Amino acid sequence: DKSGVLDKTLSMLREYGYHTAHGLVDISRLGVPQRRRRHIVLASMERSLPSIESLVSGYYCSPTDLEWAIGDLQDTKTESIVDTPSNPSRDNRARIDYLFDNNLYELPNEERPPCHRDKEQTYNSVYGRLRWDAPAQTITSGFYSMCMGRYVHPSRRRTLTAHEAARLQFFPDYFRFEAAGNRTALAKMIGNAVPMKLSYALVRELFK
Repeated sequence: DKSGVLDKTLSMLREYGYHTAHGLVDISRLGVPQRRRRHIVLASMERSLPSIESLVSGYYCSPTDLEWAIGDLQDTKTESIVDTPSNPSRDNRARIDYLFDNNLYELPNEERPPCHRDKEQTYNSVYGRLRWDAPAQTITSGFYSMCMGRYVHPSRRRTLTAHEAARLQFFPDYFRFEAAGNRTALAKMIGNAVPMKLSYALVRELFK
């Protein structure tokens, strides 16, 4: 936050009479099966607010892994776009096969495209394969493509489906995605969401 957006926002809220509280929340500590951190700002004109940590700490639980979240979906067969994986390019199909044929979870540098291979990278999980016994990385709107992150399925030669990504975001199975209309909009709707377990914890405590 080099330009101080957070401090400016908090200062303006307080200037207008709001009490504020803010802090980071590690979503995985709430039982959401992905490594994701979100910064939360709360503001109230009525009263002072407890800390973010005190609001969510009562909902902390043991970590959940990928198998717990999506293990039952790996062979789902439907006509729905929600359960249909993307069709990778020929090069990415070869990279997925390389991971499985060599029992790897990290794609060797020499197998990456030049844009990743020929310069130093700080984001090494791209082109990676997920593990059943660990949480997923942060789900973004790029979950259909292995070049956007660690989104190759642990046991199937494909990337995640929208249904699987939605489960990792803690969407319940009864949530309907038909309004998305196409794959791009669907990925954006799921990837840009904040896991609702966080909203549940915060709002439930504030209602008290």
